[in-house]
Amino acid sequence: MASPRTKTSNWIWPTVIMAVCLAVYIARAVAFHPDILTMDEERYLDCAKRICAGYLVTDDNPDFVNGPGYPLVLAPFVKAGVSLYWARAMNAVWIGLCGVFLFATIRRYSNTAWAVTGALWTVLQPSLMRLGPFLMSEAFMMFCVAVFVWAFCRAQRAEGRVFWHCLLAAFCLMAMVMTRVMFGHVTTVMLILSLAALLLPLPFLKKLRRPFGRTAVIMGLGLAMCLPYLAYTKEKTGKTWCWSTNSGELLYWATSSNPGENGFWYCEYDALNHPDLAPNHRAFYERVMKLPVLEREAAFTQRAMENLRTVPPQRLAYNWLCNVCRMALGFPRAFMTEEISRGVMVAFNAPLLLLLMAATVVWLVRPKSVPPEISLLGLVALVYLGGSTLPPALIRYAMVVTPLEWVVVSAVLWRNVELRLRPAGFAGDKRL
Repeated sequence: MASPRTKTSNWIWPTVIMAVCLAVYIARAVAFHPDILTMDEERYLDCAKRICAGYLVTDDNPDFVNGPGYPLVLAPFVKAGVSLYWARAMNAVWIGLCGVFLFATIRRYSNTAWAVTGALWTVLQPSLMRLGPFLMSEAFMMFCVAVFVWAFCRAQRAEGRVFWHCLLAAFCLMAMVMTRVMFGHVTTVMLILSLAALLLPLPFLKKLRRPFGRTAVIMGLGLAMCLPYLAYTKEKTGKTWCWSTNSGELLYWATSSNPGENGFWYCEYDALNHPDLAPNHRAFYERVMKLPVLEREAAFTQRAMENLRTVPPQRLAYNWLCNVCRMALGFPRAFMTEEISRGVMVAFNAPLLLLLMAATVVWLVRPKSVPPEISLLGLVALVYLGGSTLPPALIRYAMVVTPLEWVVVSAVLWRNVELRLRPAGFAGDKRL
């Protein structure tokens, strides 16, 4: 029987987490409500307006830069014609719910201290605080990830109504894919790996047939829910399994090896006007940006393939390592002065990186001590983070899976690691 203190923490702490998020992020929305759109706000709003008009792209401009997930969230605000402040303030709700679901999931696999630490660390991390007042997809995406992790674990542990639990997890996964299309590739890879694990006659996989089977069901249902979007991209682009139309441009920058560059992505304006970039990129950009979307994508892809053939492997490896560092810590960004805030991000993110490394070592040493669903979530994180290091990466790309990372870290370490302080006068202390 659960103690009264445990029962109380089950609702007290989620209430505190939600209240903190509402207070902090609504205050930030009030303080930083801008009149001018910034970052990706204009693109998301334009997509939301097209959704309100009944379409995503036109036949003459089939440009799928992002999925329809977050624009669908913005569409009711656009349709109602209300101030964008309300859409920005809604981020407080998404982040608060992310913290609540994350607390509930971690609490199932460890104790209250781990659950509170993981939830508050996630919702108050500097990268998220910086993006909180803006119409960016990260707040909604982190909510989707937290609910998916909660639903995935329930689906794996359920003894009854298994299909409905799997369906809920698959719906959350579909929302993740439609918000950040990288998860379309992650879902495809996880489905292939799960089916392979079910079909391979390996003795050590026999005990994992149920977890892999339910994972395959979740991934398969999630992809099935994405088929209308894939059919739409197929109709507009002629490409099968097309998640977006800007991978060529991303790969172009990731493989660029001009002096001073390190795989960082730059917008068209920078490519045409930045004094360190324009000499190497202006002529190419002026030519390809006049082309239709699909021809432009093909031109970027062709140039990227040429870079892969001609650029020395050690230089490509350097760009990749810079991507890894940018995604983990926020730097280095070529030809840009790093702000003091980057130091805050490093100080905040480094402990989680150390915990992830510690959890990985512990899992390798004692894999049987970790619930199978936690190992599978770790594999999801590995596939996502590994795939995200190939194109130009940003710290916010890793930020969206911090709920997943904290569940893995807390479940592994709480089960296997115990820290104790030796009492004063301990007999083994040679200083006595």
